Amino acid sequence: MVTPVIELSRIEKEYPGVKPLDKVDFAVRPGEIHALLGENGAGKSTLIRVMGGAIKPNGGNMTYLGKPVSWQSPKQARAAGIHVIHQELALFPELSVAENILVDAQPRNGLGLISGR
Repeated sequence: MVTPVIELSRIEKEYPGVKPLDKVDFAVRPGEIHALLGENGAGKSTLIRVMGGAIKPNGGNMTYLGKPVSWQSPKQARAAGIHVIHQELALFPELSVAENILVDAQPRNGLGLISGR
């Protein structure tokens, strides 16, 4: 079996009065595409935020490229190659899709200006 790119096992996240993630297992192998479906409050966004380093789980383990990880921030996850694209339809309507995806990591030229190339 192919090693998952990212694998979450027995992930738990609890807030006062609600537990959106209760021992969730999730893995993505090279070339796979997944859809997270569920009702409001089912924990979809919470799971994505755990994978992207925006929130810390209360329990469970995560591996990335076969190595245990515990992101300290979204910036750390992005540096490793995990990018979360949220479902907002038009973050910046004047920008292209690529520019919206790279909004916090625009390629820069020698002067520090955004490179159009």
